[in-house]
Amino acid sequence: MLAKLPDWARRGESIEGNRYGVGCSNLGEGEIYGFSEQRVIMRFGNVPTARMLMYGWIWLPVFVVSQMDGPELFRVTRVRRWPRPGFEISSGGLKVGEIAQANPVYARYEIDLQSGLNWRLVLPLFSAWFFGSSSAGGRLLVRKQTHYQWLVAVDADHDCPFLIPALAFIHREYLRHQ
Repeated sequence: MLAKLPDWARRGESIEGNRYGVGCSNLGEGEIYGFSEQRVIMRFGNVPTARMLMYGWIWLPVFVVSQMDGPELFRVTRVRRWPRPGFEISSGGLKVGEIAQANPVYARYEIDLQSGLNWRLVLPLFSAWFFGSSSAGGRLLVRKQTHYQWLVAVDADHDCPFLIPALAFIHREYLRHQ
């Protein structure tokens, strides 16, 4: 039930790759920014906007990621609650992947993309770091700078346009249940 760290994380290997920041509020509104561009690259939030801190217990709003100038890029909707909460990632009306919560204490998530790339994320319950590994050998490292601010490093060869928005969604879910 508790999260087990991947071998590369236990050995303390560093990641040289793309770096991002994800900032999220308790109500699921936030931004994704790139360190290389030194600017905000995407915004995300709930549609319709959440109005209370206990949102999602009866009805969960759709999570939408958009560019800074407005066009919607991705949409994440809940498709099942039990036994494993599942969410569908869509872009332009087409399904591009799924996110599944792999255990009941919100410590493990799986991101399965239609391209065949699958990510497994391990969020230790009492740590400021968490890790991810892809089916193609990619690595992901997240440092929780604050409860609302996460810093992300991902191998440049395994970065994809759906990964960081999926992490922003997991950040929203993490804050929703903490």
